[in-house]
Amino acid sequence: MKVRIAPRASREIDAILDYLAVESPSAEVGFATRLDEVLMTIASYPLAGRATNRRHTRLMNTEPYPYLVYYRALRAEIEIVAIRHGARDPRSMPARPR
Repeated sequence: MKVRIAPRASREIDAILDYLAVESPSAEVGFATRLDEVLMTIASYPLAGRATNRRHTRLMNTEPYPYLVYYRALRAEIEIVAIRHGARDPRSMPARPR
């Protein structure tokens, strides 16, 4: 299934990669690789992530990296809506796990 990254999520990915490039270049490469793996998994298995309190919105973590990928599994595509650090205030997240 096609994966589309929403503009906000794209900006969040850029910010994460920029931060990691300064703090740990090897972590930047590792996170980018892991994110690609997660996106491929979501594309192949749209229901693989955890259900949330928002209809059609699921989440998957990027373990060993502390980021959560929020996505909407729609009929024609998967939309990546946000990428957030797992330690952020849960009220700031786009959805909550069930």
